[in-house]
Amino acid sequence: MEQIISTLSSEVGVTPHSISHRVKDRHSAARKIAKKRETNPAYGLVNLTDILGVRVITYFSDEVDRIATALSQEFVVDQVNSIDKRKSLAADRFG
Repeated sequence: MEQIISTLSSEVGVTPHSISHRVKDRHSAARKIAKKRETNPAYGLVNLTDILGVRVITYFSDEVDRIATALSQEFVVDQVNSIDKRKSLAADRFG
């Protein structure tokens, strides 16, 4: 995943500060499914929205938009569960 994002970033002329990822482990996924099934018995693996998470940190705000556009052209992005940290931090905050 990191290699794909790195390649896409290069194609749009951006060198990210960092690209990191994590994959939810089997036990964590099973616990989350079990907890969700307490209120929704039909909840299952197909409902998990956070099996894989990727964070791309850029040096400049405009680079976020270029990478986001490239990613959305390459992948189906879950916009509902995606976070643009620029929207949650004040303009004078580094994040």
